[in-house]
Amino acid sequence: MRVSKYSKPASDVLGFKQDFFTKDQELHKENLRLAHIYGSQPRRDLCKNCGFKLDTPFFIKHDIEYYLCSRCTHLNGAHEDTDSYVEQVYLRPESDYAKYYRSVEKQEYVDRVKKVYSPKVDFLLECLLADGRYLTRNIFARKLIFC
Repeated sequence: MRVSKYSKPASDVLGFKQDFFTKDQELHKENLRLAHIYGSQPRRDLCKNCGFKLDTPFFIKHDIEYYLCSRCTHLNGAHEDTDSYVEQVYLRPESDYAKYYRSVEKQEYVDRVKKVYSPKVDFLLECLLADGRYLTRNIFARKLIFC
């Protein structure tokens, strides 16, 4: 079974992405800082998804190698997600990783869910149903319930 879908309409998400244009230099600097922290972690030898030995780098971005697992096709970064990495990136108050994803106004959050996240859930449901899996969707809680 193969289901192909390439993108949401740009008009639906462009409003949420204005920071990528207005804060480009700041975001790029932060991305390099995170890549440096990640690159200082121990190397990953096995696929994080299936445990298969990683082989040849698929591509390199910001001096970080990425591997496409030849068994399950999971894309793996070359380094481990250690407790130290998680603490430095997600838990320190000065890093405030979530600031790039939070919405200021409730309506902005509702719009983001409707235009960005719900289409992803709908596509996942479409794929699972096409694969013969029976499930229902709890629309109010926005959760998948497998039956």
